[in-house]
Amino acid sequence: MSEEIKSDILFLYRICQIRETANTPKIEITKAALAAGLRRLITKKKLNQITIKDITNECGISRNAFYYHFSDKYDLVNWIFISQTLPVINTFSAPDRYFDGFVALCRH
Repeated sequence: MSEEIKSDILFLYRICQIRETANTPKIEITKAALAAGLRRLITKKKLNQITIKDITNECGISRNAFYYHFSDKYDLVNWIFISQTLPVINTFSAPDRYFDGFVALCRH
């Protein structure tokens, strides 16, 4: 199992833990699962070759659920950027942590 898949599984596990402890809406868990599916697929194909069906098959979520949350795959990419990438970029705020933030972003 690749490090990226392990990372995605760990991310989903953390989401589930948060849900149990803080009543995180199921919506966030579904979005996170779709994001993890897309991230796995991006390691195998170019974004323009990935279909909604590919994403939903990868994470076991229906197409209807996908379209309930996102209008298209680019909307999902935008959500990934806002919810998962920007928090990593925000670690760049302290000058003494620029390098750590950059390394974290590259690993993301």
